[in-house]
Amino acid sequence: TVGSSVNIGTPSDNTVSTVKIQNDAINGDKIEDNAVGAEHIEQLDDNLSFGDSVRAKFGADDDLQLYTDNNNSYVIHNGAGDLWVIANGSGEDLKLQAHTDVEIMPGGGENGIKALKDGAVNLYYDSSEKFRTTSVGVHVGGNIDLSSGHVYLDDSYKVQLGASQDLQIYHNNSNGASYIKEANAMLRIASDGVALETEDHNEWYLSATKNGAVKLTYDNVQKFET
Repeated sequence: TVGSSVNIGTPSDNTVSTVKIQNDAINGDKIEDNAVGAEHIEQLDDNLSFGDSVRAKFGADDDLQLYTDNNNSYVIHNGAGDLWVIANGSGEDLKLQAHTDVEIMPGGGENGIKALKDGAVNLYYDSSEKFRTTSVGVHVGGNIDLSSGHVYLDDSYKVQLGASQDLQIYHNNSNGASYIKEANAMLRIASDGVALETEDHNEWYLSATKNGAVKLTYDNVQKFET
């Protein structure tokens, strides 16, 4: 029995090792809260290893958790705020790499982003798929709303409409012509008024008005009217 303090001196390097500490000998009962602060831990010189389904937890309420169950790996955010993944390195990229697929899911287990190995990248809105890459391009599962900007297609590339691409709109620069083609049915233009005019809108070729006349011009001078 030790009744007073004893000076045992300063231990030399490696005097305390795994050989001298049995499994679970040091546990929460023997270490007070905050007994080991950051000032006592300089740098790990080996990997920090966790068993399957054992979680690394961060935050007072375990808001951020990381673990693997030997089948899948998880980054779980249970806090009230958002999960931020930030790359601040100079010229460095942020990479998420997985052996198979990658899924990013918002709260409640909704679908968000899925990146499938050797397959598609899917984007969702409120767990409903809206955009998917394919082997030949992309598939859009809804409307495309362009509040600003334009849609550009190179020469001879077409806007194709219909199950059999019956209606085609395109420009062929080799002969300097633009085309609206309908392959299998009548091409109908429906409007309260129709006009054919020059590109600068300064001359009319033809005009047709609902409940009114059809007019033809020559050099912007009207020559015929129904």
